[in-house]
Amino acid sequence: MAGIYRSINNLLKRAEAEGRSHLLEPEVYSIFKQIGLRVPKFIYISSEKWPDPEKLKQLRTSEVVIKVVSPLILHKTDVGGVRFVPNRWKEVKQNLMEMRETVPQRWVEWARSQRGAAEISVFDETKVRDSIRGFLIIEKVNYERIGWGEELLLGLKQTHDFGPIITIGFGGIDVEYISRRLKEDQALGFFSPYLSGRAKIASELTGLAFYEKLAKGPRGGKPVIDMMKLVEAMEKLGRLARYFSALQPGSGFVLEELEANPLVIAHGSLMPLDGLVRFSRKKELRLRPPVEKLTHLLLPRSIGLIGVSERMNLGHIILNNILEAGFPREKVFIVKPGAESIEGCRCFPSIAALPEAVDLFVYALPADQVYSCLESLIKEEKAHSMIIIAGGLGEKSGTQEEERRIRELLATARKEGRLAPVVNGANSLGIISRPGHYDTTFIPEYKFPRRREGEPGLIFISQSGAFMITRLNKSPWLSPEMAISIGNQIDLTVADYLEYFSRTEAGNSKVFALYLEGLREGDGIILARAASRLIKAGSKIIVYKGGRTPQGRLATSSHTASVAGDYSIFKALLKQQRIYVAETLAEFELGMKALYFLKDKKPRGSRVALMSNAGFECVIMADHIFPDGVLRLAEWSTKTREKLLKALSPLGIDRLQDIRNPLDLTPIADDRAFSACVEAVLDDPGVDCAVISPVPMTPALKTLQAIDHGEDFREATSLASRLVELFQKSPKPFVVSLDAGSLYDPLADYLESQRLPVFRRVDEALLFLEKFVRL
Repeated sequence: MAGIYRSINNLLKRAEAEGRSHLLEPEVYSIFKQIGLRVPKFIYISSEKWPDPEKLKQLRTSEVVIKVVSPLILHKTDVGGVRFVPNRWKEVKQNLMEMRETVPQRWVEWARSQRGAAEISVFDETKVRDSIRGFLIIEKVNYERIGWGEELLLGLKQTHDFGPIITIGFGGIDVEYISRRLKEDQALGFFSPYLSGRAKIASELTGLAFYEKLAKGPRGGKPVIDMMKLVEAMEKLGRLARYFSALQPGSGFVLEELEANPLVIAHGSLMPLDGLVRFSRKKELRLRPPVEKLTHLLLPRSIGLIGVSERMNLGHIILNNILEAGFPREKVFIVKPGAESIEGCRCFPSIAALPEAVDLFVYALPADQVYSCLESLIKEEKAHSMIIIAGGLGEKSGTQEEERRIRELLATARKEGRLAPVVNGANSLGIISRPGHYDTTFIPEYKFPRRREGEPGLIFISQSGAFMITRLNKSPWLSPEMAISIGNQIDLTVADYLEYFSRTEAGNSKVFALYLEGLREGDGIILARAASRLIKAGSKIIVYKGGRTPQGRLATSSHTASVAGDYSIFKALLKQQRIYVAETLAEFELGMKALYFLKDKKPRGSRVALMSNAGFECVIMADHIFPDGVLRLAEWSTKTREKLLKALSPLGIDRLQDIRNPLDLTPIADDRAFSACVEAVLDDPGVDCAVISPVPMTPALKTLQAIDHGEDFREATSLASRLVELFQKSPKPFVVSLDAGSLYDPLADYLESQRLPVFRRVDEALLFLEKFVRL
């Protein structure tokens, strides 16, 4: 393959020497051929010449396609730059004359109409005419005609966070229209050459809308193509993408976009009829921080602070929180000229006067002093890690230069082998580390009560500190081992943290909850690989992504770039790594809590038992067992049916309802009968998981606190108590739905305090369980 890459590299050099960042279509065909795709037969003529009649005959088709070749005219069809004409010399010549005359004018009109969506500065018809290098005259390919699915798109898009992405889906000029109207995960497939091998590509293709038609043929006829040919083409494109990637050394060029559209099937082979390539020069990658130093940050033996006043201020609140979390006073050092001690911690007049290089240094001064403080820490070699609380850096206009200087300072120190801290922030709310016995957040305890004890198993990493504490405040039964507000990732990124956890004992937690807004260059690959290692070790990861629809994007030159949205790619690639991607805030909150409570349970399969005492809930639950979903209704064994009948017949419920799944127990079912039925279905070997949904208003169930009505849901024989026992005893995961108002909040709180995952709507419970089983 090295020879092929050298040839393509030379092709890009020649184009660059001509001042182009796009390849012309004959050059694109050359790349297609070099990666193993068949291309149509064609002849190329310069802009002022006419085709040789003998060469036209060699195309051997009664009709040919004429395409304009210009580095400026990319959307040829929109401006009359593509024509189908009879393969006769006079007709070809006549159409060439007309295209030379009309295409420049039509392009100017089109460009003006697109001005609001694109940066187009050339509206001069003469410049457009001068840009025309020539014309391609191509045989009209006779390909498989099967309706939708006969034209595909195979593309490459360079992304900031994941590097090169291979896109496959419906093609043709209506690709955007089709993609908008199909289910998102069926219209297009996204694959990373760094994450997806042959087996994963083949597996993921089966879920795309075009697959069955090509693999089985129209109306169940014979296959149109051996699908492994498509897999092989994607593999070859992936290898090319990795070589010309922005994320690795090698070629000095980056393939920003490459597209074969439409890609058709002719005589059992894949053939691109049209193509596009856009390239750029590789930029220097940032020097990643040494993630092994995160041990100093998360498990420090000493802490330094700057910005602490003797009166109560932000820095003083941080100091109090550090001490409240149990960090020893004698290992907390404060940079404070003119003071002996604050809260029993020693003060020092300057950074240079600190008694040792601290593991963690917390900066709580205004943003305009960050650079000088960091410069002193590096010069005096006084810190292994740093948290910058100050906001504004890189966010407020005019501060980007200061952020760049800080990054350059860190990179220079690291290259020179000096002690430079790994930096969390800026604009960080701080970090809570239970194993590190510290809390550097600046929210006082009375405004944000913390649980400083509890069962381990959760690590929360958030780009937004406010997001982190609001979610935790709404989930009082969660007690994360670490809650990390990373701010705007001036140095350390969410990918660095996940990389660290995936390679150390600190990553033994079972659940990782991530809130992301943006990723630094290449972080998507690092994050996905680290997540894969954690998941293989038994962890679960849930992600909520903010900033999904950035506005003001420039018009793209290819369909691939326009249909492959950043969030769609993000979601598809993370799902391929078995990461739980939450679509809403509510789903993230509920999913995080449920994953934490279910961290020690794993479904053996997808056979689900559904149970309620309300008919409407049974209907809704059944509605959420989708034909193309993962969950399947479990079938009761003979023994289970006998147990169910035994539990229900004393109340006459067996005469009101059939014994089936979903199981409608009716409002007559009391605590004993309901509990017995739950136990029976959980004992059934044909059941892998369950949704238990008691509507609590029925007088038959004890669902209220003991006040003056004779009920007490804490009684040993109540359904609530029995659900707790069964949850602790059964290895099978189940979730509880409690669809009721605030009167029943104490019941929900009690179940959650006993680590049962509780949802307040049954559809939310089913949505979670569907995704949980996929993990």
